[in-house]
Amino acid sequence: MRKRVVLQSQPCPPPEREWVEGTKEGWYSKPRRIYTIAKAQLLFCEDNVNNVVLNIDIYRYGELKARYFADKYAESHRVLIIDTGEWKQLCMQNVANVAAGMKPNYSEYNYTCDVERWEYELDEDRECVLGYLGERINYWESGVMSSKRYTQLANRQRKIDTMMAETIPDIPEDFYRWLHEDIFGQRHLFQRKLSKMTRMQCTACGKQWLQKKAMGIGMKLCPKCGRTVKGTYKAQEQSAEKSVYLLQPCKKPGMWVERYFRARCIWSPEHVSQVSIDERIRAIVPDGEDWGKVYYEDGVDGSGNRRFWDANHFSTRMIKGYLYPGTLPQMKDHWPDTLARSGIEILAAGGVSFNVNHMIISWHKVPCMEYIIKGGFHRRAAEMINESYWGTDYKVDLDGENPQE
Repeated sequence: MRKRVVLQSQPCPPPEREWVEGTKEGWYSKPRRIYTIAKAQLLFCEDNVNNVVLNIDIYRYGELKARYFADKYAESHRVLIIDTGEWKQLCMQNVANVAAGMKPNYSEYNYTCDVERWEYELDEDRECVLGYLGERINYWESGVMSSKRYTQLANRQRKIDTMMAETIPDIPEDFYRWLHEDIFGQRHLFQRKLSKMTRMQCTACGKQWLQKKAMGIGMKLCPKCGRTVKGTYKAQEQSAEKSVYLLQPCKKPGMWVERYFRARCIWSPEHVSQVSIDERIRAIVPDGEDWGKVYYEDGVDGSGNRRFWDANHFSTRMIKGYLYPGTLPQMKDHWPDTLARSGIEILAAGGVSFNVNHMIISWHKVPCMEYIIKGGFHRRAAEMINESYWGTDYKVDLDGENPQE
């Protein structure tokens, strides 16, 4: 609504009395006199799209203190404070508070704050408001704020989705092979005894056959493909979950991304192993830095794509996992120098499970970590990185001046 247009209108006529009788606050109390009175009218503004605007004038002791305007078609409301000339957005209750010389109460659910009681002078005023808005004014205001909040969140989500599409690269094709062979390398040989034969099913090659004797449990060689498999008599499918990390340069120059996944593998007598990944966290970091903006998985959109948000609604945390080594040579030009020579690629190539996020944000700065990793003490290094909490006894003197200390 336009300020100039609505302020050219004449205010509602002042109330005939300085007070009205309010309702009882309890069975034991008497009705209170209310000195903040509201008068309502409809304004026909030619400059407005729908021509009609609701005007509620607030009187205090018979003196005009504020003019409230509401446009239900534009879902907006504004108020003019007479004493100060301020033109601002306030809910009706705050208008009454300001008219009484009190501060606005911006916490809708804070019932300990004082509020000024106000009332319409006549039933006609109340009916004018209900007829225009279709509901009580506080309910309408709550609906307007909820609608604006939803629009803001939708716009914010749209910006994040656009940024992700323009920044995050595709997952390398070799990533799934690495999960199948290096992370979930254990394959199963399902065996089921029939009346005279044993049905064999290898998840490494997917072949199925019958033979007289079972091969037993434990690690075996598949007679069809020659791969090492784990013999089992369980007919139901087997599954496992592990945490994995993927580091990549971003599509946009000047940034790189740390991606945290929960990977799941399912082995079944009916088909070969199947791997699925669930990306939980992304950290987008400027080149040469080890700390950036973190985004968290926050549901799935209508197309089945995972959405990310800049707040951690589900308390997701990065834990120890396996780092994909295939993209690490590309990271040399994007990491800080101390991270590039820290030995992190040695832990990744060795299949060590460690908290990659702790290594990136803090441990690459500790000089002794490079010596521990390059000295071959990979399990010791992983223990130090994984237990990166205050008061942890690392069995290592971080203040030592030489390798012996």
